[in-house]
Amino acid sequence: MVPWKGDAQSHGSQQGSIGHHGPRWVYPLLWALVLVVMLVRLGYSSLWDIDEAIYGEISREMVESGDWVVPHWNYAPRYDKPPLTLWLTAAFIRILGPSELAVRLTSALFGVAGMLLTSLFGGHLFGSSTGWTSGLVLGTSIAWFLESRIGIIDTALSFFIGLTMFAGWLTINERKHSYYLLLWGAAALGTLTKGPVALLLPGSALLLWIGPRQALRELRKGWFWLGVALFVLIAAPWHLAIWQREGMAWVTDYFGYHMLTRFTQPIEEHGEPWFYYVIVILIGFVPWSPLLWFVGKETVFSLSNRARLYDLGPSHPQQEGTWPGRRISGVKLLLWWFGAVVMFFSLSSTKLPGYILPAFIPLAILTGHWLDSIPSTDRELRLLKSYVLGAAVVSLVSLVALLSLRKSIPDEYVRAYRMVLLFPPVLLAGATAAWLVGHCYARRRTLMTAIVLEAVVLACGFNWVVQPIVEEFKPGKPLVLEAAQVATPHHRIVSMLGIASPTFYARRQVRYAHSEQEVEGIIQQSSNPLLLIVPRHVGAQLARRYPVQEIASHSMGVLLEFKP
Repeated sequence: MVPWKGDAQSHGSQQGSIGHHGPRWVYPLLWALVLVVMLVRLGYSSLWDIDEAIYGEISREMVESGDWVVPHWNYAPRYDKPPLTLWLTAAFIRILGPSELAVRLTSALFGVAGMLLTSLFGGHLFGSSTGWTSGLVLGTSIAWFLESRIGIIDTALSFFIGLTMFAGWLTINERKHSYYLLLWGAAALGTLTKGPVALLLPGSALLLWIGPRQALRELRKGWFWLGVALFVLIAAPWHLAIWQREGMAWVTDYFGYHMLTRFTQPIEEHGEPWFYYVIVILIGFVPWSPLLWFVGKETVFSLSNRARLYDLGPSHPQQEGTWPGRRISGVKLLLWWFGAVVMFFSLSSTKLPGYILPAFIPLAILTGHWLDSIPSTDRELRLLKSYVLGAAVVSLVSLVALLSLRKSIPDEYVRAYRMVLLFPPVLLAGATAAWLVGHCYARRRTLMTAIVLEAVVLACGFNWVVQPIVEEFKPGKPLVLEAAQVATPHHRIVSMLGIASPTFYARRQVRYAHSEQEVEGIIQQSSNPLLLIVPRHVGAQLARRYPVQEIASHSMGVLLEFKP
């Protein structure tokens, strides 16, 4: 056999030796830095709208009402998501109180768990050095870092999909059939996180990996059906309980609108072109995306030139024990996993950036595997030059994408928008700094270490510079807290800020208006005093037409009181 490039190196790292890659303390130190910047100041900023505010309020109302079956937002049933992460967040709220930290802890812990899973999976496939690197790649990518600091469900879904895939590898490729229990258990928990997509995506990827013949053979195994039974045991009770209480209203909204309609029609103004996720990956995988050309090129080259020698898929058990074959099979699994996620959400008519996050785990492992196979320090230094060029391309794409959003930015947010435009030049400056660091401290792992440090510096900038500036442009929390202080039981709170957090901060029902005309209609029909939270320009118009009194103002918002 002709060994695949880097086989001896990775096989050595599989045995747990990383000494020839650099000092043993490098990986633990970099991991510690990444975890610190990921978790520090987690509760600093007010809730990000809209999804984080909705999920946080649903969890708060669970604690307040004691109803853990039917999710409620703004004191009305809301059926769009299953409750697992909402339950976990509600538990943190019960312990810590209703705070931003409690809302974000679930997502943050799943973000760390995703890094650990990626490291374990990458190490199992390609050796411990690749495992360490893959976890760092995932945790320092912009999308994973930001999603881990926002109280939404994408990191949890990505973790459960990754755990399902890992269990599939152990079950199929290594003939450990008892791991079907882990596979189906993880899929069930993922289903309780975001619905059947948690089973559909890893199921389709595993089916494409093993092929229909092997799939039919797996159906004859008892452990497979024990796993199916476990899936039903975990996922079915909540679905049956809410169906029994809410009936067809839940079925129509949960399965019809939020699954079928989302896939077939662009809803809530989230329709995007088919190539949308190409741009999301290029930006979201920063600072590693400038390397994707090399990762993809090496992966395709390796498969096309070595497939005949090392194609040791699950249908060839007599060859599975060899290290090169194990690696080829692992690469194929990761590619099917990445492809299934990207293809599914690209075909969906409704697109949001977070949908693609489950694809970042296989992408991080492939990138870590490529980084680990670089043969020499000289080669790493040459790649650093190419990295700067790649960063320039990604910066240009990012700049074009951001400029294309200008027409949709309200005038009152233009200052904040201009600050976001600094991202492309900052990325390019960071890549240049990484190149300088690499040449000043050249040794093995130079490329990986320099880029991780670049990511840590960018993360520190977000935590200590960007967040405080952005908070100045978020009038929701201060105005709602002011309204809650002056409100009596007779007051009604009305918000026209286009955000969902007022209910969380007011701890009471809020009327949400979507236009100035709607606010005026509420004023004209109201027999109760009103507290109006509106943009400044709307407040100025209302003050000329109605007897309203300004209570407080912040940034681009104003709090008015109307007494009929």
